Amino acid sequence: MTPKDAAEFIRRRKEAGIAPVLVHIPYIINLATPDEKLRARSIEAYIEDLKRTDMLGAEYFVTHLGSHVGSGEASGIKNFTESLNAIIKKAEPRCMILLENTGRVW
Repeated sequence: MTPKDAAEFIRRRKEAGIAPVLVHIPYIINLATPDEKLRARSIEAYIEDLKRTDMLGAEYFVTHLGSHVGSGEASGIKNFTESLNAIIKKAEPRCMILLENTGRVW
């Protein structure tokens, strides 16, 4: 997405009176995984998507919690929270991050 694309989106959104705008993270990103390489790639992708969300002026960024892939809930929660804290510190998003509630233990 180019700055020109983002500006056009913002213009059309305002013209159409669309609010709020929510962006949903791709499901391939997994911040809860015990696989360090996959988590590092997920963090990078997450930051890129947050930056795009901010470029669009979207108010919200919806994220799923990911999967602990059998390493246990405590491990998954630890990986997720550490990853998300690192992302927020690095990306300093303007949008609000919403955590998707799947209604089941992941």
